[in-house]
Amino acid sequence: MPDRAIKHVRVVARATRDQNDQMEYIAAVHDVTQSRLSEEALDKARMELARVARVMSLGTLTASIAHEVNQPCQGSSPTPTPV
Repeated sequence: MPDRAIKHVRVVARATRDQNDQMEYIAAVHDVTQSRLSEEALDKARMELARVARVMSLGTLTASIAHEVNQPCQGSSPTPTPV
């Protein structure tokens, strides 16, 4: 390519013999560059979404641990509470 761009193509080809028993090739080339770029963008968005979900889970876990450190469970107290 003159602009040094990468093109992704799908090629389908078939070899046959013509009337004179000579090999003849029939092929079709389909440019799938845009589809490939869209798939890569979708994969990137999915990875980012997974990363955000992990960060949010870690934040929730951290908040839960902090709450337990500051407010321990009353039921696990070693001394009974008078009624």
